[in-house]
Amino acid sequence: MRSLSFFFEGLLISGPMMSFSFSLFESMFPTDTEDITAFRKSVNSLFQLMLDTIFMDTFYVLSAFMTSGLFEGLPISLLIAKLRTDFVSCLTTSWMSSLALSPLEIANFRFVPKEWRTIMMNFTDVLWNAFVSFGLHRKRQLG
Repeated sequence: MRSLSFFFEGLLISGPMMSFSFSLFESMFPTDTEDITAFRKSVNSLFQLMLDTIFMDTFYVLSAFMTSGLFEGLPISLLIAKLRTDFVSCLTTSWMSSLALSPLEIANFRFVPKEWRTIMMNFTDVLWNAFVSFGLHRKRQLG
């Protein structure tokens, strides 16, 4: 069930949101243009990475938390209780894995054309999803 919930969450929620957010970040901090210096592109890549990690990882963890709980048949009341107790630790795990993967993410924001960024990020997300899935289910299996 866990794999199925992550598949549908990625297909219907995270994938489209990632594509939208990468376009938004590129419009705010461009890297895919010849009008700015290489240094500025690198700085803009860091800004895009920070926005992705702080805001979008939070959204993705919340989304994964909710969809996996619903797919596993948890009642809403139990899901909300688990969210209150486990969300912060799972989000921290997400941020730590994003930190570990940040060289790949910076290269993605800096060198990959914007139309390919979502696909490239999906490769790193396989690892990220493993960390988040472990964080989501670690306490469920113990409790």
